[in-house]
Amino acid sequence: MRYCPTAFALLAACRINFDPAGEITDAVNPDGTPADAAPDALFTPLVQAVSLDAVAGAGLTLDGTIGLAPITAGNMVLVVCGGLDLQNACRPISTPPATWQEIDGGTTLGVYVTCNAPAITSIMVMNGGTELNVIVTEWSGVAASCYDTGKTSTACATAPTAWNSLATPTTSQNRSLIVTLGTAGSVDAGWSVDAPYAMAKDATGVNGASNPFVAYQEVDAPPMPYAGSGFVNQYSSACFNDVFAFNRP
Repeated sequence: MRYCPTAFALLAACRINFDPAGEITDAVNPDGTPADAAPDALFTPLVQAVSLDAVAGAGLTLDGTIGLAPITAGNMVLVVCGGLDLQNACRPISTPPATWQEIDGGTTLGVYVTCNAPAITSIMVMNGGTELNVIVTEWSGVAASCYDTGKTSTACATAPTAWNSLATPTTSQNRSLIVTLGTAGSVDAGWSVDAPYAMAKDATGVNGASNPFVAYQEVDAPPMPYAGSGFVNQYSSACFNDVFAFNRP
């Protein structure tokens, strides 16, 4: 059994998962069959998760006014944009500036990461004048060269339906942060995620009909592919899912 270190317990509740032998997990072999090795679940690396949405406009700014605490220098920051026909990629612009890597440049679902971030106090994303819903998450305990691999742009079936991101390529190392995410054209798509993933943020729409989410697990396991899965209850327009592996030192 693992216990939460006190410092991390101050940031988020401890989440312990057990994968009984023989039970299907999210880890999969290259041919799509469940892997026998069940990854160990650890204390949460999630520091914070905030979101903001708008129907239209020049862009959105996420800062202390909407609950974004200053980023701890050296942590990883992930920006997830969900919207309808985003004609311009929502590449983040941060203060102070950071180097952002585009890991999904889609016009419905856009994902950007900065590893070893500076002490960011605000992040602006452009939405090309259409509706946009943005999630910003901060993660600790991730390598300075953080991005490993991913699988992007897996379309959902007609809702209500189970969703599956399909599998990443095999991870390059045995210590990973696995993040699965998605967006659907709905004020509230009714997203859920299957264990051992935990929901970091389900950003139901307020101003616009777009509902992205971010979920995660932290693993120690032999290199293998990973997929995310769960259920989406409803949506009226495009619905996509991604899954990414990030390196832990």
